[in-house]
Amino acid sequence: SLEFPDYNNAEEEMTVILDALMTEAPALTQEQNEQLFQHVLEDYEDIPLKADRMKKVREDEYYNALQVKFGYAITCHKAQGGQWAHIYLDQGYMTDEMLTPDYIHWLYTAFTRATEHLYLVNWPKTQVE
Repeated sequence: SLEFPDYNNAEEEMTVILDALMTEAPALTQEQNEQLFQHVLEDYEDIPLKADRMKKVREDEYYNALQVKFGYAITCHKAQGGQWAHIYLDQGYMTDEMLTPDYIHWLYTAFTRATEHLYLVNWPKTQVE
């Protein structure tokens, strides 16, 4: 299940296609997608009308499963002493009470890890001026 703490702690159950995780392509290949389609279609072969079968396929949890890849990240704390050309910095959920001197030190460390570009992801507009 996926949890979204920034969206009223919403939680969604999802299905993941594990084959997509290990492919060298960003997602399933055209051939793999066709195989998936055919296998899902077989599950609905008892439905006589083609339009109804296709509707079921389009609504199928496996046909609509997430095609995810591994992501790699390092915490700001572990990044101390290292530098990278491109840094994607996701501040995460912050309240005004969390904006302390320790937070400013954390920002300094995070900002100074980038040698070329620093990308601020999900950053509050009130802090970008």
